[in-house]
Amino acid sequence: MACIILCERDSGHPFQAYQSHGIQYYRIVESFRNNGKPAIRVLAHLGRVDDILERHQQPQKEVPVRISSVSAGAVTAIHHLAQEFDLAGRINRAISPDSDVQVRDALTVGESLVSAMIARACAPRSKRAFADWAKTTHLPDLMHFTASDLTSQHFWDQMNAVPVEKLAVIEQELVREVVRVEQLQLRALAYDTTNFYTHIASTNLRTQLPQRGKKSKAGTIWARWVWRW
Repeated sequence: MACIILCERDSGHPFQAYQSHGIQYYRIVESFRNNGKPAIRVLAHLGRVDDILERHQQPQKEVPVRISSVSAGAVTAIHHLAQEFDLAGRINRAISPDSDVQVRDALTVGESLVSAMIARACAPRSKRAFADWAKTTHLPDLMHFTASDLTSQHFWDQMNAVPVEKLAVIEQELVREVVRVEQLQLRALAYDTTNFYTHIASTNLRTQLPQRGKKSKAGTIWARWVWRW
């Protein structure tokens, strides 16, 4: 019969010997107080001395290690900002004040839209291409979703749950909060003359904001419009 000397460790979880039907066993216990009285709870049964020795002499199994490399900096920073302004919560409250918000693939409408916003800010692409991009980032872990679940249909379903008339409400509330937190001065006016291609007909005189301008590329004129803010 083998003999093993078991002693207490500094972890605070002592070994304890006890007998059952005349056989001595060992276990790991910890002490606690139950209604003010000292008591112990068993953390692990170690068995007999021979059992402990046999397990100790067995070759140790290697624990498989899974390592993945993902992009984390940008998505984490924008996600933190979205949380700071409670963006998903603002969207959800605007479309459903009674908290009965549509959930798809474990995400509320607001959370789905926030994930799409983060994707557009970091790597603009189609809704169909979102899942492949998300798999290369830390975003699924941050927002607790499975990347492959967020298909284009997922985003269409969630976007369809947002009434058009609520968009301005969400925008105004968010802008007011950003102005308040960041202490922005509203005396400045931004002026953007970005050029872009458009499908607005030249005969359409109802639009006042876009102005026609000549394209710098030779050969074609009136093919580009300029937004003036």
